Amino acid sequence: MNDINPYSSPQIEPEQIESELGVAERSSTVHLVAVLNLILGTLGLVYSGTSLFWVVSIVIRYGLSPLGGYSLWLVIGVIVLFVFIPSSCLLLAGLGILYRQQWGRSISFALASLGVLFAIVTWGLGIGMIMANHTIGAVFVLLLGLILAIYPIMVFTILRSKKYKAEFS
Repeated sequence: MNDINPYSSPQIEPEQIESELGVAERSSTVHLVAVLNLILGTLGLVYSGTSLFWVVSIVIRYGLSPLGGYSLWLVIGVIVLFVFIPSSCLLLAGLGILYRQQWGRSISFALASLGVLFAIVTWGLGIGMIMANHTIGAVFVLLLGLILAIYPIMVFTILRSKKYKAEFS
């Protein structure tokens, strides 16, 4: 008897139906990329919310910063532009990949391209710090660049392979 649906015919297994219809099997590797997108997006949103809270609370407590009111909007703009928007896109990409939608895959490719650019800039900063004899800070910056390069490598290698590309509609 079939464990999935007790009312189905015992002669036909679900695997046979999927193979006849040409439905791709859902892989755990693509699911891992979706979960990674969701985790990184959630962490980014928590970080951006916390950062905005602390910036606003410091301004309320101590008054405007020494540079004036424009610096407050500059800090808020940087947090929104470089943290909040990419984190929201990571969440959308994670949901798109989780439901195997092509747009989720496209957003992941765009974010991975930005991640490669950001990792290269971070490595450049690390090399500049080495040249300026700031070796301790340079080690941390280079490690950050290495960590930032893991996501794009994972996205490009997994989502571009033919095996996993067939899962997306």
